Amino acid sequence: MTELDERFICLVSLAARDLSGMIARLGHAAEKIKKEGQGGEKAMGKCDTCKEERIMTKEEFIERVNARIILGNCQISKVHDISDADFSVISTVYVFHPAIDDLHGKDQTADLYVSYGISVIRDMLLRAERMKELEKQYGNIRSSLASLQKEMDSVRKGNRIDLF
Repeated sequence: MTELDERFICLVSLAARDLSGMIARLGHAAEKIKKEGQGGEKAMGKCDTCKEERIMTKEEFIERVNARIILGNCQISKVHDISDADFSVISTVYVFHPAIDDLHGKDQTADLYVSYGISVIRDMLLRAERMKELEKQYGNIRSSLASLQKEMDSVRKGNRIDLF
């Protein structure tokens, strides 16, 4: 297999994964827009459904990095392994950093790694962890509000009232 064949296979593989991810995310975006149009509250942050699906394996990340190295004719050599500690940082930044979007996040993260190395991604970790905490708090508050709304609706309908 020639180097050109390897580049083509990498490119087609990445395009297929991106396309399936985009289709799923477009469906989630359509659902959010539909809910907002029905008087629902405005969405904050990234789509919760997309966030649950935002999983990138270490192997997938290495594949994306190497595809960029091959396609970009970079001077750096191919990546064969990334430590678990470094990949944990990469994964957290990929999922929670506000600058990494839902549609192209895997590519953005791989581009950052190829262009600047792990140090820049490590610098992004603090903000990503803070966003993770804030999104968890936001989710808890939304859940509490939904529970309160359900109880208020029940009282309005004349259902049994639990005092304790």
